[in-house]
Amino acid sequence: MTTTIISPALTHARRLLLDWRRNSSAIVNTLGVPIFMTLITRAMFGDLIRAVHPDGELDLLPLTVMMIFAVEFMIAIPAAAEMIREKRLGMAARFATTPAGTGAYVTGTLLFTTARMIAGGILVVAVAIPCGLRIHTVAAGLWLASFIVLAALTAGALSILIGSAFSTPESAMVAAPLVMIMQFFNEGLMPADRFVTAVRPLAVNSPVSHAVRTATGLNDGTGTGDSLVFSLLWFGGLLVVFAWGALRASKRST
Repeated sequence: MTTTIISPALTHARRLLLDWRRNSSAIVNTLGVPIFMTLITRAMFGDLIRAVHPDGELDLLPLTVMMIFAVEFMIAIPAAAEMIREKRLGMAARFATTPAGTGAYVTGTLLFTTARMIAGGILVVAVAIPCGLRIHTVAAGLWLASFIVLAALTAGALSILIGSAFSTPESAMVAAPLVMIMQFFNEGLMPADRFVTAVRPLAVNSPVSHAVRTATGLNDGTGTGDSLVFSLLWFGGLLVVFAWGALRASKRST
């Protein structure tokens, strides 16, 4: 059964790649947005980051972690809209009539979508390095690479969930408020104690904040404490929930 799914899933992912290469807006969403978002955020908040740093240094590692999350989850929205458009054109229904079933369709879409998100995350790091990002330990570099993949898988599962559960491309925007809240209420720009009291618990317990504290703890040698565990629990839990929802929604939609 697994072998039956793999081949058509890879074929579907390759078709999505070819379609993506012909779609200028999709290329900009995948490659342009990470570059410009990172540059603009660095320009807008660089002085703030320096001001709140204990030594007055421009430490871009927290911002980089935040931007990886933001970029990959923002890509989830247009990716979900594209999946809905394909579904309305009958692509999922055609897969349902094949021996591989809709599992191959969902798997192929997830593979391509996750690859898009990983590319976006890598671009964030590539832009952040000349802007001042400094990674001092191998462990911090490995965590950053792992976070790119983990966040991409989670965002990819969310994209599949939205694409399977809704019937109009505009519905993909339902995820935008969640992404914006998680993007800004975290320690990517400043420590949680700098937030107003009302939103401080959100900033402290945000999954992005745990990922930031893990990265900085590994980078400066102070240790991660519970942050690594909570990062894995948060993103692993979200991945399981989104994947379970996507599986149920994809079965109902066909």
